[in-house]
Amino acid sequence: RHAHYKLEQVLVAMAGKITVTNESVDGTTTAHVLESPNVGLYIPPMYWHVMQFSHSAVMLSLASMEYNENDYIRNYDEFISIKHS
Repeated sequence: RHAHYKLEQVLVAMAGKITVTNESVDGTTTAHVLESPNVGLYIPPMYWHVMQFSHSAVMLSLASMEYNENDYIRNYDEFISIKHS
């Protein structure tokens, strides 16, 4: 349950099943089920995403930049306030 200011990601389910729900800054929501290692899901910056993992799930995350705690939006209310500004 978070978003990123700048980071872009591609998520891949290497094993098991991962359900990813995204919300864009314009309020559009989408849900995607990842359950094949030959399919990836691109997540652009400023998308709130929630991931649900099956018991055996293993996820690969390809990121556009190195880890930076300051790039995370971990509070949904903060994300909503950014959406409206």
